[in-house]
Order: sequence, then C-alpha cells, then structure tokens
Amino acid sequence: MTEFEKLWAAVSSAPANTDFATLVKLMASAGFELRMGKKQHAIFTNRAYGKLQNVARPHRGPVKPVYVRECLKTIEEIWVLQGKIDD
Repeated sequence: MTEFEKLWAAVSSAPANTDFATLVKLMASAGFELRMGKKQHAIFTNRAYGKLQNVARPHRGPVKPVYVRECLKTIEEIWVLQGKIDD
C-alpha cells in the first residue's frame, strides 16, 4: 500500500478527525500545490487539470469535515479524468 493509499484510507474513513497537515500531504500526493490565501485560507491548485480547492485552515483542531469531503471529491474528479475510475 502506497503512502497516498494510506492517507486516502485514513482521511476518507474519518473526515471529521483530519488535521490540516494530513490534508496537505494528501493533496500534495494527488498533484496539488498549496498556496496560502488571505488570513487562514489555503488554496490547493492542480494546474494539469485546472482544479482549484479552497480550505479554511483551523487555528487548532481538525479541518471541518465539509472541506475534507470537498477535497476527496476533487481528487475523485481527477481520477475520472485520468481514467483510473469510472464515473
């Protein structure tokens, strides 16, 4: 099992307990670049597929589950474009 697969399994099984560092690792291993926006917002971009994902970085504690689910959905959309999974 690759590091990406381990991260995917951990994050998708418990989105409410995902910390920001783990989400950054997951998105980076999926080909996204991190850019910090204004205040506490992080912006993940994937130039190859033109995908953009905004995440509000928490001061402490886990990332809100809605942001984690949006990131997982964006990664799945890229997998569909790459032909790794069917739509």
